Parts: sequence; C-alpha cells; structure tokens
Amino acid sequence: MTNMSFDRVEDFDDVEIRNNYRIQTGRGLTEAEFLAGANANGRDNARTPMQWASGPGAGFTTGTPWLPLNPNAEEINVAADRANPEGVFEHYKALIALRNRLVIVTHGRFIPLARSTRMSGPVPANGTDSGSPWSRTSPAPRSPSKCRPKGRSPGPA
Repeated sequence: MTNMSFDRVEDFDDVEIRNNYRIQTGRGLTEAEFLAGANANGRDNARTPMQWASGPGAGFTTGTPWLPLNPNAEEINVAADRANPEGVFEHYKALIALRNRLVIVTHGRFIPLARSTRMSGPVPANGTDSGSPWSRTSPAPRSPSKCRPKGRSPGPA
C-alpha cells in the first residue's frame, strides 16, 4: 500500500490535523498550503483501510470506512501482491528463509567498519558466523543488490 493524499481537510480524521488547520489558516496559511503540509507530515494518509482486493470496499468493508479508500486500491492490494512473484509477500518469504538458513543473521556479530555521524550515510559492517564473513553496507543502495556470505552460493530460498 502507498500513502494517499487528501484533497480536503474534512477527509482527515486526525484531531491534530483538524486543530492545526484552524490555527494555521487563522495565521494566514492558505488551505492549499496547509493540505500540502498535512499530506506530507500527517498520519491519516497511512491509516487508510487495508486494501485486500480490487473492487468495492477493497475487500475491507461493505460499509463506509472511517477514512476514504486509497484510489489505487484497484491496482495495489494484497491479492495483487500475492499473485506477484516479485511482490512484497514473496520478498518477505525470501528474507525469512534467509534468516532460517543462515545462523549469522540471527546469532552473528555486528562489527562496524566505519563510524558514520550522519544518520543518512552508509555504515559498512562485517558479520561473522563461525569464521564466515558477511559484509553489507546499510542502508541498502537505491538499486537492487544481492547480499550473501562470502564464499557461499545463494542456495535455494
């Protein structure tokens, strides 16, 4: 699921958003300026009903949900993800299999190779599992990468 943007302040259920709307517009902020900030920093855009399937109510309800459904529910939903071999569900299955297969993931040591004072900077690190080193830089790069212990084949998931 993705966050959705609200077009009207009335669509927000968050008390903080509603209270701040009155305060900020009273200080001269336009409704469009306030909505831009509320959509970027508010909570409700991530609290929309779970999108289980395409169709009316997105498989969540036959009634009226407390917040509007995300308009992308037809394309982005649990059923569509489960049918996608490259979807989030399959990704997590692969991560769980990796965790179960490699002791280093659950019991390895984390050894920072460099200190980063910037939270956004990469932090190279080594892990060890009975002498099998596993190197990784976090956070992950923007492009996909494969990560496996040195000298081991990826093996079955």
